[in-house]
Amino acid sequence: FNYSLGIVGLSERACKNLDIPYKIMIISPYSHATYYPGAKMLTIKAIYNSKTSQILGAYVWGKSSVDKITDILSVAIQNKMGAADISALELCYAPPYSSAKSPVNILGNAIENEMNELVDTIAVEELKNKENLYILDVRTIEEYNISHIEGAINIPLDELRENIEKLDKTREYYIEVDLTNPNNMADENSKKQTAKMSINGEVGTTTDNIKVITNKNIIKFVDS
Repeated sequence: FNYSLGIVGLSERACKNLDIPYKIMIISPYSHATYYPGAKMLTIKAIYNSKTSQILGAYVWGKSSVDKITDILSVAIQNKMGAADISALELCYAPPYSSAKSPVNILGNAIENEMNELVDTIAVEELKNKENLYILDVRTIEEYNISHIEGAINIPLDELRENIEKLDKTREYYIEVDLTNPNNMADENSKKQTAKMSINGEVGTTTDNIKVITNKNIIKFVDS
């Protein structure tokens, strides 16, 4: 109870019927700064033109700020704004009401990263048909204990550098991570790292022949 759902713009079905090339991006940011009491997690699903990044439609679900974010995305759709446009929006900020980088900014960052081929996405639904899944949860121990995917191994991101050699690079790893947490960033851990890439607004790196692919709360390590 006490949840709200905001819907604006085109749906996936409408895009298919209109032959509009589209992709979706789903993020789960918080309604306001998490250090201020009462922050609630939101889920935002955006539908955007896969060639231009123009925002076509959106669904916003949560207990707080749903109306505000839906209104902002409605204006973005009416003005044919793309990912770079909403990333650069200067929106009202105060800890009780939003974060320095608003959920709309984070959404724009996530879409930009995919458009710029810094990341590639894999739908969570695709994991259901995968065999021999290796899931690594890089959230904190506290976050892991609250909820995690069955069978996932927990190595907090702060400890990942010293434990990276424990990963079998011949396997595919699907990694659960809180992509909206600014502390969730991987940095260089060996001279063999060749590139930095942005993961839904956060920073990640490639290591040896491992490439990062992300969607929603999932990152996948695969051989290049």
